[in-house]
Amino acid sequence: MKDCQLILHDVPENTELGIDLKFWKVGKHFKGIKDIPLGVHFVYYSAVNSDCMSGQRVGFVANFTQPGFIVKKWQKEKEDFIDINLTDNEVERIISNFDEISMYLGQYPAESHRDWISLSNFITTCTLTRLVPYCGRLYSCSHFLSEPSNTQERLALKNSYTTSCPNKNSEDLLPNLSIIPGTEVRFTSIPTKPLYPPLSSPSEITAHCMDQTYTLCTTMDVIFSSINSEKASGLSKDLESARELLGEFQFAFLNLLLNHSMEGWEQWRRIFQLLANFIYHQLTNANRSEVSSSNSAVELLDIFFSESSSSSTQWKLTEPGFLPTMIGRLLKNIYSVCTSDITNKTCPSETSNILKDLFKRADGFAHSIKHRFKWI
Repeated sequence: MKDCQLILHDVPENTELGIDLKFWKVGKHFKGIKDIPLGVHFVYYSAVNSDCMSGQRVGFVANFTQPGFIVKKWQKEKEDFIDINLTDNEVERIISNFDEISMYLGQYPAESHRDWISLSNFITTCTLTRLVPYCGRLYSCSHFLSEPSNTQERLALKNSYTTSCPNKNSEDLLPNLSIIPGTEVRFTSIPTKPLYPPLSSPSEITAHCMDQTYTLCTTMDVIFSSINSEKASGLSKDLESARELLGEFQFAFLNLLLNHSMEGWEQWRRIFQLLANFIYHQLTNANRSEVSSSNSAVELLDIFFSESSSSSTQWKLTEPGFLPTMIGRLLKNIYSVCTSDITNKTCPSETSNILKDLFKRADGFAHSIKHRFKWI
């Protein structure tokens, strides 16, 4: 057995369930998914009522590191799966009866696996450890705490606001809700405004607002400090934190694409703005930094291409001007730096070849998005 098997007991008929880029309504004999390749996979589902109306989408991330079985059971009261820990005897029983069990297992969609890899190849065990909620579940909407109350208490509270604060803003009458601890995705906090070093002059502040490299480097320092040193990959600090930022970039996008989470969109949007500057920063320093840094920029552009080109149906959720503006800024930076450095006779030949390849990728991408989004 080379792959993994996800066995799901007691899943109600018509439950909406998917893995990675494939989604189904399950039948009454459904028992799970078979032949799942090793690696990171998103499993997501929505419970349905008697009228086949689906509820919120819930998901979990499974990182299959070796072939075997993962068994879960549907709990009707919680409308969620619970883990089933198997003994050695139970594993042997499943293996001996697997031909019979496999008749009720859905086939993993191998035809979309390559696309899935392109959307998740930077997500590592460390990325999941940093980002996945402590509860182990990803929700399409936030879960809030609310103070217990009854009808009389709410009526008394409303009357007290009306009599004592007649001019009070109506928003102040809304309940003070807090997210239930442990249910939120632990995204890296990214500044909403550009950062700049202490004691910066007005002209320096303006420069840091136009080129947000300092903001990006500060964010990457935060990411690196959160990485468990025992799980470090042995890469340099800059390269490891850059790859983790890419992993979070992908994770946020998949949280939007698969889990329909607007929190995922907001984080993807923030990271994308930083990444445009990251590419610009890497390229402008390519002729005096390690060639590996430029390779990292090429990898970054590759993943940006794959994520952007696969997300055309999602942009209806966003403000219409964001994507054209950011992609235009990104391509302008790439064209400007590549053109100037390629023609620079002092530029090392190896770096020049990398920039030529990057320029070619960017040019092809520009034509692709014009066709896909019908931009003129």
